[in-house]
Amino acid sequence: MVHTRRIDLFIVKKCCNRCIFCSERNNLDGSELSFEKIKNILVAERSKGANLVHFVGGEPTLHSHFPEILKLSKALHYNTFIISNAIMFSSYEFCIKTLPYLDEIMISIHGHNNKIHSINTRNPAAFKSVFQGMKNLKKYYKGRLQATTAITSLNYKFLTNIAELIHNFGINEYQCMSIVPTGEGSRKFYEIFPKFSVLSPHVIKAINFCESKNIKIRFSGIPMCILGDRYQYSYDLWEPFKIDNQKDHNGKIRLWNEPGKYIENNFKIDIGRIKTRKCKKCSKNSICGGVYEKYFLKYSDAELVPFK
Repeated sequence: MVHTRRIDLFIVKKCCNRCIFCSERNNLDGSELSFEKIKNILVAERSKGANLVHFVGGEPTLHSHFPEILKLSKALHYNTFIISNAIMFSSYEFCIKTLPYLDEIMISIHGHNNKIHSINTRNPAAFKSVFQGMKNLKKYYKGRLQATTAITSLNYKFLTNIAELIHNFGINEYQCMSIVPTGEGSRKFYEIFPKFSVLSPHVIKAINFCESKNIKIRFSGIPMCILGDRYQYSYDLWEPFKIDNQKDHNGKIRLWNEPGKYIENNFKIDIGRIKTRKCKKCSKNSICGGVYEKYFLKYSDAELVPFK
C-alpha cells in the first residue's frame, strides 16, 4: 500500500464568489503565487516524499497559470486535488485544458436552487455556472468527483435536495460541513449556522436519503453525539485528528492543527474545536473531534449527549 503524504498549497487569493461563511475572506487580496515559486515548492516537496497536492484558494482555478500548474504536477507524479466552485468548469475549453490532469475534484454547492445558492455565495450568477460546470464534469471528467456543502441557516432544511441534485450529476460522495468560525464564518457564525437541536433531524433525513441512493455522505465539524447512532458518518472517522497530549485548558481540550502540511499553510478544518467536560464522559471521546469553541461559548454543551 502506497503511503500518501499530502501538501496543501495556497496558490491564489481571489474568488468569484463572496460566500457569507468564507473562512478565507480576510486573506483574499487578489494576489497569486508565481508559477516559479509554485514550481520550486512542488519540486522540493516531491523530493521529500509528497505525492498528493491540494491546490487551495480562494478559487484555485482562477490562477492565471492553472493548466500549466496541473501539467507540472502530473509530470512530477503528484496526484492532484482541488475544491472548486465549478464556475470555470462551465467552460468547455477550460475543461479540455485541465480535466486530464486532475485526479480529484470536490464541488462546492450551497443550495439546491438559484435563490439559496446565490444568497450563500453572494453571486447571482453562481448557480447557473455551477450547474453547467457539473454538466460538463459529468460528461468529460473521468476522475473522482465529490461535492461539499457548508451548512447554513438557509440550506440546512434542504440537504436532501442538494444530495439529490448532485446525485443526478453522477456525484456519489458528499461532505456536509459546519461553518468554520474563521473569517466571515467567525463574524457571522451565530447568524448563519443553526443550532444542533434544529439541524439534527435534517441531518438524519439526508443520511437516510443518501443510504437509499448509495451516496457516501459525511459530516465535518459536528460532534458525533449530534449524529446519534449514525455517528459512523462523522468525518472524524475519515481523517484522524491530533490532540495536544490531552492537555486540559480550563476544563476543555483543544485540538492542534494537524502537523505535516506545507510550511504554515494548514488547511485542517478542525481548527478551533474543543472538548468539554461532558466530552470526557463519552465513550467516543478518543475518536470525536468535539465542538467548535465558538459554538460552545454561546450555547454551551447542553445539546451534547455523551455515548455510554
